[in-house]
Amino acid sequence: MRGLELDYQRRPSKITLSGVVVCALAVATLAFMLFQYRQLAEESQVLEVKLRQFESNPSPQVDGINSRQDARTLAREMKEANQVLKMLGLRWDGIFQAISMAHSQGVALLALAPEPGKGTVRISAEAKNFSMMLDYVKQLEKQPALGGVYLQSHNLQKSDPQKPVRFVVMADWLDN
Repeated sequence: MRGLELDYQRRPSKITLSGVVVCALAVATLAFMLFQYRQLAEESQVLEVKLRQFESNPSPQVDGINSRQDARTLAREMKEANQVLKMLGLRWDGIFQAISMAHSQGVALLALAPEPGKGTVRISAEAKNFSMMLDYVKQLEKQPALGGVYLQSHNLQKSDPQKPVRFVVMADWLDN
């Protein structure tokens, strides 16, 4: 009879290719977002200077151009630029970490759509079967950066021979 060997010391987990790919994508996305953020911040400053110039001009009509209408257009553009800046200023690391920690075999992430005004995030994914879909939703519920996780919709892809399940999960983004 062979003796039983027990190893009570946990060995560090191995680095997987999927983990490296997710990490590389997150770093690339972060670099792109920082680049965009800087560009939009500079553009916002230029637009604010132009708006102040328009507001300081007392005459409503200059050289046949309606400066009040230009000021309104400029104000609208500034509002849009500030919304984009707000989106870029969100803390993306928490949501990326939550989704990567919930990752499981047999589930592919299709889209991630945050709604910062509402404080929610919409996650679209595809699973090999219903049980994998439900396991993924349970894993998302365990993430501290997400709250109020629920399955919004699901659809069996009958035209695909493997018959995967596409689904949408809504969650409150607690780390924004």
